[in-house]
Amino acid sequence: MNRRTRLRRTGILCLHFLRNAAYYRSWNAAPGARKREQFWQTLNGNFIDICVLEWCKLFGDMKAMHHWSKCISDPKAFLPELYARTGHDKKAFETYRLEMRAYRDKFVAHLDELNEANIPDLQPALESVRYLYEYLLNVEDDADIFHDAPRTANARYQEHLREGRTAHQA
Repeated sequence: MNRRTRLRRTGILCLHFLRNAAYYRSWNAAPGARKREQFWQTLNGNFIDICVLEWCKLFGDMKAMHHWSKCISDPKAFLPELYARTGHDKKAFETYRLEMRAYRDKFVAHLDELNEANIPDLQPALESVRYLYEYLLNVEDDADIFHDAPRTANARYQEHLREGRTAHQA
């Protein structure tokens, strides 16, 4: 896969994560009546599962085709701000990465014999994806690959958050 295609697809994965994270969060902020309906519970469970799947493509497995390290020209410049944005140092980020992978592996990709799912805190994932997306646009996009893409991750996230809140009020 050429660099242009890899960057573009990685950016798309970031946007997919942001959309699903916003929808997941909008449900959590929704009034209680709909939360008891199986349709909305299933939908929200799917949102978090897709978030974890997309995040793991970007950060969970260094061998993955769209892992951040395959898109970033200077990982040593990228990592300190990644840690700062997530509020984790190297060791804590690794622990978080393993937590995300465990949820993916034990409850999304497979259904192991565990009786209780520990849904990971989404905030570090959200911050890492926001950072990666904006880094791709501002540092790595030397060929106008993202000419039609949203300029900021947060603007796209907020757009989907509003959309999700509107859906829950209908």
